[in-house]
Amino acid sequence: MRVLLVEDHLDTARAMARLLGMNGHQVRVACTVDDALSAIAGDPFDWIVTDVHLPDGSGLDLLPRLRQRSRGDGAALPAAIVVSGDDRDAQPALDAGYVRHLVKPVRYEQLLALIEAPPAR
Repeated sequence: MRVLLVEDHLDTARAMARLLGMNGHQVRVACTVDDALSAIAGDPFDWIVTDVHLPDGSGLDLLPRLRQRSRGDGAALPAAIVVSGDDRDAQPALDAGYVRHLVKPVRYEQLLALIEAPPAR
């Protein structure tokens, strides 16, 4: 799978990218909402995994902004998972179009199982 990992904590991003890569997935890391939008404009992804708290906004806004940008070009949106430290982010995440909300600390096995399953849209 091609995964865009949006995470501003560099140690976490490196560790997650390395683990996903060891399982054969292609991972690109973005540290901000704007970096993620730029990455998506240049490359197709199967999955987006984003943290909620990013330096330039909320990860919850990423998918709606991507949806707004892609209107009219017919491109399919990647499936997306949002990660936060608060259960209260679950419903807003689902309302925004994310297929799953995970609460930190995320179990790597759980994330890997989600990514390797067919994307639910």
